[in-house]
Amino acid sequence: MWKNIFNTSFYLSYTDSSDYEIFVTDYISLWYAFFPRSDLLQCLKESNMLLQMKDDVMLHKALDILSNPNDIKNAETKLENNILILIMTKQFGYLFKLNFQLAEGSKELFFQKITQPILQTVQELKDNQAELCGLLVKKDKEILKLRAVGQTHSHEETVVFRAEEFLCTYNKYNNYFGAQKIPTEVLEKTVILPETFENIKQESNNDIAINIKAEADSQASEAIVELNLERTSAVKEEPEIKFKNEILMSSPKPKKRVKKLNL
Repeated sequence: MWKNIFNTSFYLSYTDSSDYEIFVTDYISLWYAFFPRSDLLQCLKESNMLLQMKDDVMLHKALDILSNPNDIKNAETKLENNILILIMTKQFGYLFKLNFQLAEGSKELFFQKITQPILQTVQELKDNQAELCGLLVKKDKEILKLRAVGQTHSHEETVVFRAEEFLCTYNKYNNYFGAQKIPTEVLEKTVILPETFENIKQESNNDIAINIKAEADSQASEAIVELNLERTSAVKEEPEIKFKNEILMSSPKPKKRVKKLNL
């Protein structure tokens, strides 16, 4: 269900079946954020660094705000490079804040979350209208039959319902769609999103793995460079040592003086 965000023209909807999916729209564009439970908790803790509370209590406060975004103290929105920054604050005896960054969704996601549900709602209302008009026309015919046999009283008389006049007054549907119904294939169409939440999550994990591998490769490269430098240094020092040893070995040994004995 879409609910208006306090003091803004934005509407919010979320699901928490397994992970948390948050959607925000102004009915022109759609933004979304995907949070596994651990990521949402981390986001909440970073948004409320001075608060000390259990994880379950913190999640309960967050879901209270998401469920009632119009019943809060303040809301701020800011758009930066197709990223919607949404900050919502509620008073619980203390200020509790949600600070989300939502990515702009594709046209397929907009159709799935906004356009198709609206069309389904319009068609349902149109069907209900046609059914009610049929009941009123039928009721008028029954009243006429009762009048014909004298079974009605003056205070029971009603104005005859004229369906054509009614439809001319409320004609938005006909102006946009004509007399035909919205095609069933549109109402039941399943779109393939260019990237799903699982793909986004996988890409995020891959990025982390790549960064870890790159860091490890970098560290290994640095170690190899250092080892090569040490080896090079050792090679440069070895001839000098050998040369010194050769000089020492080639130098004549000092002769010992022999003392003559007096006989």
